[in-house]
Amino acid sequence: MNDVFGSYAAPVSPPPLADWDEAPWPQREYSAPLGTAVGGRLTIAPGGSRITIAGNPRSTDLWRAHFSGEVPQIDLHPDGVTLRYRRHSLISWVNELIGDEETAAMMELAGQIPWRIEFGGGVSRCSAYLADVRLEALRIAGGASQVDVSLSRPVGVVPIQIGGGASQVTICRPRDVALRLRIAGGASQLDFDGHHAGSVGGELRWQTPGADGAADRYEIDVAGGASMFTLTAR
Repeated sequence: MNDVFGSYAAPVSPPPLADWDEAPWPQREYSAPLGTAVGGRLTIAPGGSRITIAGNPRSTDLWRAHFSGEVPQIDLHPDGVTLRYRRHSLISWVNELIGDEETAAMMELAGQIPWRIEFGGGVSRCSAYLADVRLEALRIAGGASQVDVSLSRPVGVVPIQIGGGASQVTICRPRDVALRLRIAGGASQLDFDGHHAGSVGGELRWQTPGADGAADRYEIDVAGGASMFTLTAR
């Protein structure tokens, strides 16, 4: 199986779904039917780690998930799901470190409907391959770290919020997609489309050519205190 959790470069494509079904751990699978849903909502509550998200435009499920190690509390909503992980003890952390108890999750979202996705504060080592997901909104809360997101083309104006204290966040979008970026003061180690900034004391605004008049675009808002934020195009 591909080591999908060992690298945090800008994601391009998800691990093959065949790998999801042939993973070397005992499978524990959960899902919800797509039914007549017209939109979806996924929330990863604080404490989640080693989570991979991808889309499937032909899915008959609203979402499905495979878990290894600890299975989180799964709170169902009419339009989606919230995953709640307990805070790990020192013993649990050591077990994961030495490989005796690795916790991971792989989630597949229906690509036929728009999604609102939120990573809670404290999540880490998460990758979202959203080329087959119509994103309606994305929030990465303060304190999140090592979060990589690969976007599809936007439909309408799609807001992306990155909270203060978030670190090592990479956003990769299709080339020539319109985008406006606002970075509040106090952010550091920033790289957006090859423009480098060691630190930002005041507010910084940047946009792609023609973004103001583009009906379909991303609006990215990075709060003060964020660090190691990278914006790139593929």
